[in-house]
Amino acid sequence: MKLLKGGRLNMQLKKATSVKKEGWKRRRFQLHWGGGWITEEARSETPYHEPSIQLLAYDSGGRAIRFCYYHDGMYQGGPLILSENNLKDLRKEIRKNKTIHSFLKRLV
Repeated sequence: MKLLKGGRLNMQLKKATSVKKEGWKRRRFQLHWGGGWITEEARSETPYHEPSIQLLAYDSGGRAIRFCYYHDGMYQGGPLILSENNLKDLRKEIRKNKTIHSFLKRLV
């Protein structure tokens, strides 16, 4: 357990957690070429950050996936760096999100 700014507590979990199981709700995103909704998210925890793969559904009808991460619960737009030993936990979360899983199967 780690104390964050403002007295919030951050529980360090050893295994990946399903964002959807913990009351995850879809939310808006806005990019300079368009906005829409984050409709799925596969997210795991490491000692350093929370890697995330998000399904973006644009208001215009298109879909995309975003590779990002969270640090201390805050979204970070920088590149996602994922250690080899963290792949297993994120893979479990990807399989719980059917559309993200389908996108990534077509990628590799």
